[in-house]
Amino acid sequence: MLIANLLLTTVAYVILFPVKNLPELLWASAALAGLGMATTFATTILWVSESVAISGRVASVVVASGSFGSIVMPQIVGRLFDVPAAGGPMSMVYVLVTSALAHITVFTCMLIFVSRCFGERQ
Repeated sequence: MLIANLLLTTVAYVILFPVKNLPELLWASAALAGLGMATTFATTILWVSESVAISGRVASVVVASGSFGSIVMPQIVGRLFDVPAAGGPMSMVYVLVTSALAHITVFTCMLIFVSRCFGERQ
């Protein structure tokens, strides 16, 4: 389910590239991104609970890590928004696609790590 969520959000953000010519794509992208992100947080906690006992400390790390993007992303987009060389308003699309690809990379690394470290125990 996490893989489907990550791929759905990535596709939703990639759809935004031609949004200057077709503004209707913004609505399709918003709907797909909402579907992709709706269950990502809960599914991630469920996936973590399969290999790590969820305590208060672990839950706080997961929540803080999940909140980090909502703190950093507006700062990055805000600084790039007024720079024409960075794409102006399209810089938000570039940041979204880059972050989606980074999420896929981090998830792949975590999947490999969990399968190597915890796969032998089962």
